[in-house]
Amino acid sequence: MLRSVSSPVCRSASSQIFKMRRLSPQATLVCIRGYQNYKTSGEMAKLKPPSPSTLFLEKPEWPKVLDMTPEAIQLRKRQNFYKEIQKYPTPNHKQFMINVERGRRQVFYNPEVHDYNALESYQYATRTTHKSEPSTENLLEVSSDVMSLVEGVIVAQNSTFDCRDKMGEVLVPAPVPITSTKHPGSFEGFSFEPGLEVEHKRSRGQHMMIGVLNALRFVSSLPDCCVLEQPRLEAFWEHARYRTNKEGNGRKREGAEHFSPMFQYSGQADLLVSTPVPLCPLVPPDAPEVYSSDFPEFDFYPETHGWREKERHLVSAIGYWPESGHFPLCIADDMAKVFPTTRDPAVCTDYMRSPERRTRLLAAHSLLANFACAAATAYNQGFTLYQEVTYPIVSQCIISDGQSWHFSRLQLNTLAFGPDFDQNKQNLAWSTEEMQLYDTIENGTVKGLNKRVVAKILATLQAARKPVEDASPYVDLGVEKKFLERGRLCWRHMAARRFNLGEYLEKEIPYWVKIYKMHPDAPPSPMLAWERQKYLHMFQYNEKIYQMEKKVLDDKRKDRNRKRLLEGKFLKND
Repeated sequence: MLRSVSSPVCRSASSQIFKMRRLSPQATLVCIRGYQNYKTSGEMAKLKPPSPSTLFLEKPEWPKVLDMTPEAIQLRKRQNFYKEIQKYPTPNHKQFMINVERGRRQVFYNPEVHDYNALESYQYATRTTHKSEPSTENLLEVSSDVMSLVEGVIVAQNSTFDCRDKMGEVLVPAPVPITSTKHPGSFEGFSFEPGLEVEHKRSRGQHMMIGVLNALRFVSSLPDCCVLEQPRLEAFWEHARYRTNKEGNGRKREGAEHFSPMFQYSGQADLLVSTPVPLCPLVPPDAPEVYSSDFPEFDFYPETHGWREKERHLVSAIGYWPESGHFPLCIADDMAKVFPTTRDPAVCTDYMRSPERRTRLLAAHSLLANFACAAATAYNQGFTLYQEVTYPIVSQCIISDGQSWHFSRLQLNTLAFGPDFDQNKQNLAWSTEEMQLYDTIENGTVKGLNKRVVAKILATLQAARKPVEDASPYVDLGVEKKFLERGRLCWRHMAARRFNLGEYLEKEIPYWVKIYKMHPDAPPSPMLAWERQKYLHMFQYNEKIYQMEKKVLDDKRKDRNRKRLLEGKFLKND
């Protein structure tokens, strides 16, 4: 039977303690100490060890004082979420849970067409310092046999493409294989070989570039490399500081002048050469230039420079499937992606053909592609936005139309440059000038074949590689096999970007609402019975109701996705 504080027994005991305290200051402490430790004295001490809460301390220990301001509370919640993400065993689980917490929200996609300030914009978005490589770089000597091989490939590919244009027939596949059947992450017993229609869709520049790269790749003797044609290249990241748009998504009402946007690169390279051993760092990780900030401050609202604002999940993938464990050796892109021919003729005049303009656009495209390639590789190794990479990741890019060639490199030193991190590192990038492989092709002979360009291609393919002691420090494959399989299925379903009807129905607005209700003169309708929960309709009437209904739907979505991953519910095994 529990006694209340007002009972006579409790009152008499408290009065005795008060009298003892007046007589001796140590009496109260001794009494309390004996009361707290009575369970751990005598024979009971052998059965139950004392807990820290019952031990007597000569020096008092006070609990940690926490900052209870709204900003500090939100910061602690985010830090707990960062620790939770780090505890998940594989990259599939980590990236799926990041999307579960975030949901399908605003993200800025890479621009379709690069503008003149794209180089500065991409440097600031990726915290990368760009430098030009010197033209006096020491390269290996190229033998005459290799030069004759390259000349034969150029003539053969050019004549084959001319025959296809004249006869209108489907091009016969190249004799050099361009894909590997042992790509990590592919289905068992499944191999991807491009059909004849894929060969037919190639442009002249793509066909010649792939032919030259494959010929020099076999000359370089790279048996452990994996080559993929038209692989996915996607990566996402968060930036700490950008200026807000005055009319953008309620940020003006909050009074914030800056915000932290999420960026998503989504592209497709023409060729990807990957290797199980990473490239050697171009600069030591502890070099002073890594711990500096030499990139330009270009913090204007991203949409003003071509970044497209969408509501999407965050996806990271390099290759056909998102869980590849290889490192990039080289990616190749067609130069037509950088200089599209469908723009306004009034703009694409001599200004577009100027060497300075071409160099800037090539450097901007290669910088963003290299960063996405290195970031996606970091995600596949178990790193995320909330854990700093423990070693540099290097990526190389070649852009060509068969005749003109451009080379670039990037070293990823940091990926966690969100608002809650130190932001004391930067990434480094280098690029060359546009170089001509040959001058012309006349009567089946190549004139003006440039030996330096061939040597540069060989140096890119034969770049030094060095194994890392612990390439995936945050990955643990020793967990239950069913849990690993659920993580793989959940992440593949999300990374496939399939159309989800339920998510779009939640935000669907009927036409009669758009016509009669969504305008400034429409009266509020608090008693209107909606067909389903459409919380977006209520924002212009009552912001509190909007936030409450939005939170309810978000919690239901998070709970459903967590059960899908942890318990296997609502998961289709297809």
